[in-house]
Amino acid sequence: MICAATTFLAIPAYARNVRAPTADPVARARAAMGGAALLARVRAIGWTGTARVMTAGRPLELGVETRIEPFVRARTDSWLIEEGRVEKRTLMIEGQQGFVVFKGRQVALPPAEAEHERQQFGIYGHMLLVGTAVPRGAGIMSVRAGYPDALLAPGRDGMPSVAAYVIESPDSTGTLRERFTFSGSVTDQGLRWPQRIAMTRNGAAFSTLTIDELTVELFGT
Repeated sequence: MICAATTFLAIPAYARNVRAPTADPVARARAAMGGAALLARVRAIGWTGTARVMTAGRPLELGVETRIEPFVRARTDSWLIEEGRVEKRTLMIEGQQGFVVFKGRQVALPPAEAEHERQQFGIYGHMLLVGTAVPRGAGIMSVRAGYPDALLAPGRDGMPSVAAYVIESPDSTGTLRERFTFSGSVTDQGLRWPQRIAMTRNGAAFSTLTIDELTVELFGT
């Protein structure tokens, strides 16, 4: 397991220097997102929106539709906006395995690439604080067995505003240092979630997700 506590997350100055109204940043974050009881009932989270991804030095503008069962499975459809859904690509993670479906053909990902994608989807489980979440200074350390740790910094309202995460590269050549910045908010079923998720990888801009519609599935409904 890789510990993100030793990475490059910069806790905002106000979070370092101003004592929070509630001493426990985990309790504040859960309350800001809708409450601990609600978070415990989240079965899956999904969205439709757009993404801008840097590939070979140029941006790709994508439409996306995603559904994630935290730390269990994930599926995302993506397509070039200029081409529409006709040429969509589907990425699926199920347990330790990963698959890509394109033009009616399903192909298993190589083990290293599947593990990379599995860990990448894990950040959303960390954001939901459904693993073990403990205060780490003014921030939050989220721990889940089988995944890298994530370190989250709270914003003024208690919502996580920044996260640091270190995952394996898809080609087994080392690790990738990722920093996420969260802004705006969307809500469904009482759960508050960032509307915009921007990510840098090894210090360079890599992707920005903008959510148009959030969908939350709860246990017991």
